[in-house]
Amino acid sequence: MATTLRGFQHEIEQIHERELAKQRAEGRLALEKDKHKEKAPQTAKSKEPVVPVNASPSTDRLDNDEDDSHNKLQKMLTDPVEGQVATDYIALLLLRNRGEIVVRLGTHPPIQQIMEPGTELPITDSHSPGDSITEEELDTALRVLETTADGVGAKVMLLYRHAGTATHSPYASVLVRLPPPTVERTLEVRCAVVGNVDSGKSTTLGVLTRGGLDDGRGKARVALFRHKHEIETGRTSSVGMEILGFGADGQPILANFQLNTAEAQSGADKNAFAPASARREKLTWDQISESSAKIVSFIDLAGHERYLKTTLYGMTSHAPDCVMLMVGANAGLIGMSKEHLAIALALSVPVIVTITKIDMTPANVLQDTIKQVVKILKSPGCRKTPVFVKSMEQAVELSRVFTTERLCPIFLLSNVTGEGLDHASISHGSMRGSYSL
Repeated sequence: MATTLRGFQHEIEQIHERELAKQRAEGRLALEKDKHKEKAPQTAKSKEPVVPVNASPSTDRLDNDEDDSHNKLQKMLTDPVEGQVATDYIALLLLRNRGEIVVRLGTHPPIQQIMEPGTELPITDSHSPGDSITEEELDTALRVLETTADGVGAKVMLLYRHAGTATHSPYASVLVRLPPPTVERTLEVRCAVVGNVDSGKSTTLGVLTRGGLDDGRGKARVALFRHKHEIETGRTSSVGMEILGFGADGQPILANFQLNTAEAQSGADKNAFAPASARREKLTWDQISESSAKIVSFIDLAGHERYLKTTLYGMTSHAPDCVMLMVGANAGLIGMSKEHLAIALALSVPVIVTITKIDMTPANVLQDTIKQVVKILKSPGCRKTPVFVKSMEQAVELSRVFTTERLCPIFLLSNVTGEGLDHASISHGSMRGSYSL
């Protein structure tokens, strides 16, 4: 037995010695090769620059590709012979862009001219994209676009249109959206709603998702609360979820008015914001999802300091595409608002600021709140460029660059009067689910 163990040990040692000798020989060969390479003359360096693996295309290259696609499609739409080619091209673009594109017709002015006077954008390009077009050609392009989109099963929504002037030719932007084949393929954009306590987060979501204005006493937010103490205090303490669906034509999916109400008898538009006294039927999430081509999921988070961990969990676990920071115009950016803004910046999530309660805030207090928000956004810790959005054109143009540039859109709204509220800007969105030509 001892002899057998001794022989086995001797065999293991021999194998070990052979492996060591083999490794030493390989090391010597590698060292000799390195010395030979150092002595060899260096080859001429290639003139082509080395592109890193993770490098992304330049903004200029992307802009050029966008302009080329825009001009190519515009020529197809204005040429009566290219009807079938335009249909195939739109189908290809919808396939590449997840069923949603924005078609830009005509020569659009630079984004600096569209924004409010005094807005300083970190965009130096003054190029006007697109070829000029006449009013007749624009009418023809819009008509052909609707026909070709209908040929592939898509819907068309005119976002905005400007008539020609003495200094500028007419132009327009059109949203083309393809209904998803199944509910699982529906476009979804997740938006986390944060802000200090009593800033109007739940009320704003209640108005947007239910389609009825608030009465000034918290009627719109009651349907969003889950617990009894939330209804009693009016403060969210958990992570709430609300969805807002949009059809292929860009219209919000809202419930009809109840049959016995004055709105139903008068034939009021159910897509418009109804007064606080209006009563609607209820829609389940299944009904909204089945009728929607795009869904915006709102994550209603708590604003009280006591529930900061819950808010942090909601912002990190749902992977939001953007963060909507609510600021009460009467109170300003106070309390936990700065903490929520810091968390969004740390997560590198685009931020949208919404200033609420402008109907009850004096003009001087509103101006002080705006100055405070602008100052904080421009501070070294944020390094954001605040941009006030007051029109559909501004919202559409900002959606093309606001995720790549350090821009922060600011909306002013009132949940009581409906001022500043617009479903269309949310439908197009300034988020990951939107694409443009």
